[in-house]
Amino acid sequence: MNRTLRNGLLTCAAAALVAGGIALVVPATAQDMAAVDQRKALMRSNGQFAYRAIPAFIRQGTGTADDVVKAAVAFAEAGKKIPTVFPAGTSATDIPGKTLAKPEIWQQRAAFDAAAQNLVALAGALEAAAKSGDKERIGQAFTTLNTNGCNGCHNQFRLPPPPRGG
Repeated sequence: MNRTLRNGLLTCAAAALVAGGIALVVPATAQDMAAVDQRKALMRSNGQFAYRAIPAFIRQGTGTADDVVKAAVAFAEAGKKIPTVFPAGTSATDIPGKTLAKPEIWQQRAAFDAAAQNLVALAGALEAAAKSGDKERIGQAFTTLNTNGCNGCHNQFRLPPPPRGG
């Protein structure tokens, strides 16, 4: 069989599989997994602030408003990085069991990027509140960041995490 005919048959077979609803599975590359690892680290660092440092200042009175300023700056920097650690081909559909990123990120990319920019803006509001030193204002800004920034994006673009402890 000549090369042109063979390539044509292979192309037609692949097109038929895709058209028939059967996706060709392409294994994740090292670059894809590096992006997933980077975003997991970025989200873990956000979690350190969201669930430890900031609430410790607001609720327990440990740490300082300057610590909250540093956390707010880190949230803003994370928001700027988020779009870069979600390259195409790294959704939970593409890499099952390795990520909770919904395919909607890439289907609604403008909305996803806007959510990341919203996190930057909300982090700026938290930073301003922290610089005021007013715990009530800091608490309100943090609640808004958590509700409309973190959870706003996660609710739309992240699968629910698996139950702990099974």
